Amino acid sequence: MSLVEVIIGRLDDAGTPFRVVGGAAGLAVLEQRRTRTPAAFVMVAEEASGANERMTGPVLQRLETDIAVVLVLENLGDPRGGTA
Repeated sequence: MSLVEVIIGRLDDAGTPFRVVGGAAGLAVLEQRRTRTPAAFVMVAEEASGANERMTGPVLQRLETDIAVVLVLENLGDPRGGTA
């Protein structure tokens, strides 16, 4: 299970405020369909890896991953922001 799948699972648990939780594919079709709000979409923003530190045997390599969580909300206030 990937780190993104673990985060999606945690955001999808009962008790969280999100009605829709998905990955990058769900965010890509967001404009094509109306989404229930609030929604959260989790994806890998950037990955970088270092060189393998071993010449033989198992790989020992540093990997850094930036995870992005995009929140989709709806503004229920008035256009001028007076009720905020």
